[in-house]
Amino acid sequence: MAYFGINLAAKDIILENLTINYTNSSRHYHNIQHIHQMLKLSEQFEFSATLQLAIWFHDMIYKALSTRNEIESALYATNKMNQPRPKGTGYLWAII
Repeated sequence: MAYFGINLAAKDIILENLTINYTNSSRHYHNIQHIHQMLKLSEQFEFSATLQLAIWFHDMIYKALSTRNEIESALYATNKMNQPRPKGTGYLWAII
């Protein structure tokens, strides 16, 4: 079974990787607290599931001084999908 093309059997590994990255001590803004705040807002304003997914992945990859963090994060997100670019991920790619 898949949700947004993400293999649900792999979801725990993906969530673990997201959590590890967002709790890294080098993160000062795009950290797990930021994700939590954004997800709370997403519930308040009833964001779509695609926007909630983008919240999780928007700065999954973070390298200080890099201008490619969002691009690399979008690549990471779409690479975790069952297909290279499943239907609907163009929008996800764009908002990450």
